[in-house]
Amino acid sequence: MHWIEALYRTYENQKSWIGKIEQKTVEVKKKKSNEVDDEKGKNPLSPLLPLFHSLQQAHVTIVINKDGQFVGAFVNRPDDSSTIIPVTEDSESRSSDIASHPLCDKLKYVAQDSVDFFQKDDKLEKRHKSYLKLLDSWKEQDSDNSMLQAIWIYVKKGTLIRDLVREGILFCDKENHLLKVWNKKNQGPKPPIFNVLKQGKETQEDVFVRWQVEGIDDCPQAYLNKKMYESWKNYRFSHDSKRGLCYITGEECLISTKFPRGIRSAGDKAKLISSNDDKGYTYRGRFKEAEESYGLGAVVSQKAHSALRWLLARQGYADGTQSILVWSPGFLQVPSPCDSSYDWSENGVDEEQPEDTAQQIADLFKKLIQGANRDQVWHDLDEALKEQMVYLLALDSASQGQGRLSVTRYMEFRLVDYLDNLRFWYDHCKWEQWKKREQWEQWKEAIQYLGSPSPKMIVEAAYGESVDKKLCRFTVNRILPCVLFRTPIPSDIEHKCVKRASKKQSFKHTKEWEMTLGVTCSIYIYNHQQQERPYTMSLDTQRTERSYLYGRLWAIADELESYAQFLTKADRPTNATRLMTRFQMRPYETWMIMESRCLPPYQRIVRKKRSGVSHDYDQLIDEVMGLFDRSDFESNKPLDGSYLLGYHCQRSAIKKRKEEASTSQESSTEE
Repeated sequence: MHWIEALYRTYENQKSWIGKIEQKTVEVKKKKSNEVDDEKGKNPLSPLLPLFHSLQQAHVTIVINKDGQFVGAFVNRPDDSSTIIPVTEDSESRSSDIASHPLCDKLKYVAQDSVDFFQKDDKLEKRHKSYLKLLDSWKEQDSDNSMLQAIWIYVKKGTLIRDLVREGILFCDKENHLLKVWNKKNQGPKPPIFNVLKQGKETQEDVFVRWQVEGIDDCPQAYLNKKMYESWKNYRFSHDSKRGLCYITGEECLISTKFPRGIRSAGDKAKLISSNDDKGYTYRGRFKEAEESYGLGAVVSQKAHSALRWLLARQGYADGTQSILVWSPGFLQVPSPCDSSYDWSENGVDEEQPEDTAQQIADLFKKLIQGANRDQVWHDLDEALKEQMVYLLALDSASQGQGRLSVTRYMEFRLVDYLDNLRFWYDHCKWEQWKKREQWEQWKEAIQYLGSPSPKMIVEAAYGESVDKKLCRFTVNRILPCVLFRTPIPSDIEHKCVKRASKKQSFKHTKEWEMTLGVTCSIYIYNHQQQERPYTMSLDTQRTERSYLYGRLWAIADELESYAQFLTKADRPTNATRLMTRFQMRPYETWMIMESRCLPPYQRIVRKKRSGVSHDYDQLIDEVMGLFDRSDFESNKPLDGSYLLGYHCQRSAIKKRKEEASTSQESSTEE
């Protein structure tokens, strides 16, 4: 199935979402602490749009009555500024050309008196005439639309800006022109209108207005009124006449000649489909007309682009210019390969799905994660869900918000195959992970969980948090097929992770290093899992591989030094931390230095203050040394990633023993 067809079918399946502006809840950090504010922040998301409509951020709502008389106006709150507006093909893709929206638009189009309040602009009259011509035409076709009639009557009066100035919404200078900027020193507190305009990019001349008509309909907001949606759709069908063959439906229908922008965000100017180069070689030499190269119906185009914009806003993964979307047309949300397993459990399934469908998907994935037989799960699945597909679409552009959007990856899966592949990824790289809270961008409140990492976590483990954005996007794209097709993580990424995890002393935050260590262990067991003796998170005291044993030795030395520093109340990096990079490259030589020079002072401290604990550490070292083959021990070749497995497991075992001893001591004291 073509990706446009998949999006088109999604729109058809999810019509109940049309016009609903969802609010995404986000955590708000207090200014002087890392605590989460009790009040959650709200970010409006792009809705599933009606046909021939677009989304704009409106600054001001104008309220009139059914007779077209001005009642009042107010500045819209940032979380209530998203506005669904009717558009033409020209206005939806306009840049510098004069192309008016038919109902809601900027003052330079809507206000007849803009010539009195704006700086000199030769195009003001032309803009307003184009707006009025389109509104007249729409009003004449739908003469029974009382809301449209009231707006037309008010616009014809030509007093819009005067009314807004009198109402205290807009402000003028001494020459009666709209102020460009607000001077706090000379003019007092900043009015609301200057808080919603983008500083340095927008002035009062760029104010976008929308309409509210009182006393006519149960829904006075023109931008939320379904009757207005339907009225404009009928107008477009009766006035757009270019017809041809739609390559998606295979039917003769109204054909699109221009295509929407604003796909990844409201300010995104990049388009997926474009044919404005009629003098170059975009299509000339192969096709006579641009439409012959794609032939996309207007309805299909509108629905596919609207579904894509909506899905990216509500569940897409975005990283700079790259956007990745995973969805199913039938029930929308599925676990994404761009997320960690913590995100899968945290996000769950879409609460707005039908209860039975949501529960089936949740139960299905839970069973697969827990190791249930795939064939049995497939057999028990509802027949309707067996036919469902999952799609992955990756988009990117050469620059942010400009140029052309490219489809860099498109994949199709059966539902159970897709979930089974995610189950395989989870099973084969499950390890103890640390994850930073994305909203706060701080490690202090990092989350610890047992599961699989996200592709971005792998990138940061390999290249650091300050990784180049292009490199990050490129590497995420390399990792995605590994998650979805059970292929090994590229060896260069694995080696980068091992090298960086070995530089513990270079990390500013301990939890960032813990994240790198956990991710590296996940990658190593995913790439090198052994069938006869699989790696586990619990310490394997019978494993005799050279790297694994050396990792155990280093963990014992590190914990011994840390314990000695705890007893003496010292606070400095251990020798094991400072020498870790050298140890990975030349283990035998470095261990000899550690054993002969670095450890003895700390061993004496522990022996003097905690003789029993000192004995335990000495015994552990002897046990590990006894498992070495002599030639392996004396070899100085670099260690592979399994030394980090040994290090992590041995360290966890020592900490667990300390906790058990502490609990036992507390119990005996209480008795």
